[in-house]
Amino acid sequence: MRELYERMLADERVCTLQVSVSRPLSRQQADRLNENKITIASLVGLIVARGAGWVMPKVSGKLAKGAVGGVSGSAAALATRKALTPYHAGDVMVVLQAEVKGGIGPQVSTTMLII
Repeated sequence: MRELYERMLADERVCTLQVSVSRPLSRQQADRLNENKITIASLVGLIVARGAGWVMPKVSGKLAKGAVGGVSGSAAALATRKALTPYHAGDVMVVLQAEVKGGIGPQVSTTMLII
């Protein structure tokens, strides 16, 4: 919680901290969240693959663009899947949210812990 507060750089301004605790996840909820993780990883891979294929110089053939797009998209999807946390039945999520009003405008930062 201290790290979140320090990240907000509140100085003299009021920093509101909010803590939310979920009920333990059911098996169905955990499975659904994990399915969403796979969908997100696939979408990231698709976007990276399309972008990498588009960036390839015009002189490259379709095969080279497809190879670069395929490899980079697969790597991005794999990295995204590894970065996203898997959920299990019984997990409890604790969300910490900090908000500071003033300065350049309201600033909000959120972090989540899985217990």
